Amino acid sequence: MRDNYIYSNNRANLFRCKVPLSGAEQLFVVNGKVQDSDNSYSLVVEKGCTLPNIQQVIYVRNIDSNIAIREIDGVPVEDSRLKDMLKLDCESNILMKEGSNAKLLFCSHTLSMDEFETDELVNITLERDANLDLIIMQNEHNKARHRADYKISLDANSTLTMTFLSLHGGEITNNIEVNMIGEHANCQLKGLCLADKEQSMSTNVKLNHLVPNCYSNQLFKNILDDSSSTNFFGRIYVAKDAQKSEALQANHNLILCDKSKVKTKPQLEIYADDVICNHGATIGKINEDELFYMRSRGITLHEAKILQLLSFTSDITNSITTDALKERLNILVEKRLRGEFSNNNNCSKNCC
Repeated sequence: MRDNYIYSNNRANLFRCKVPLSGAEQLFVVNGKVQDSDNSYSLVVEKGCTLPNIQQVIYVRNIDSNIAIREIDGVPVEDSRLKDMLKLDCESNILMKEGSNAKLLFCSHTLSMDEFETDELVNITLERDANLDLIIMQNEHNKARHRADYKISLDANSTLTMTFLSLHGGEITNNIEVNMIGEHANCQLKGLCLADKEQSMSTNVKLNHLVPNCYSNQLFKNILDDSSSTNFFGRIYVAKDAQKSEALQANHNLILCDKSKVKTKPQLEIYADDVICNHGATIGKINEDELFYMRSRGITLHEAKILQLLSFTSDITNSITTDALKERLNILVEKRLRGEFSNNNNCSKNCC
């Protein structure tokens, strides 16, 4: 397993991970390359193997100020190479061979306050009887744009559990395409977006049931404040021969400000007649009756709102199976909801 990784004990002083995971292994990917190498991230878990600990892959975008700015006759001038440095196309690959098991945590951060544009491709393949639990935590500053395309293939009896936590970022887009190519494949997709100011976050899902007897469940939630916007597009496709498929999809949105904008479009495209499928979407505001009840019990208005928001997010964060990670991510979500990320110019310093 270790042959897949380059671990560094000498981490950059500008960033320290705060997730308290005993025994977790950390790998840093800086500007698309594994630290101290020219390789992109790739993981192969061999047949029948189980990774003993959570593998945390920390994706960092950062530009050295000594490179970005140089002086000419004592005057700071932007380096002509900076524009190319800010644009990044990168690719990651995960192959779970037959009967293998792994838990992964991907953390995405922007450190220097540059206008990064990141286009990322993540290929995930699960062979027969493989199991992967993948958590993706995105925390980037307001000048960053990040588009991630996830291409996923699930073979027979494989199980993928994938949780997205988009805590902060100028523009974040997650495109997820899942092809269920083996019977009794199981796919669980969950996501939480927290957006404020002018932030824009989008989730696009194409989940394809191509063979019989597969199960999928999607739950995506968004909380919006100020002039932020979120978009959800979800399509479940059930092929003609994919009988006995079960596919569930829900998107729920909570708006804290009238200036916020939500677009949601769940879809079903079904060509088989013996299936269980449903989809739905809701858009709402904080429950005034619940606020009144809590305030009548001596809880302040601000704290009552926070409690409602935490309740709204709980079925996403509490689904995380590793207790230490669940606790840390719940803390980060609460800090975000309390506005603590907005107190610093560089929100990345608050992230895990």
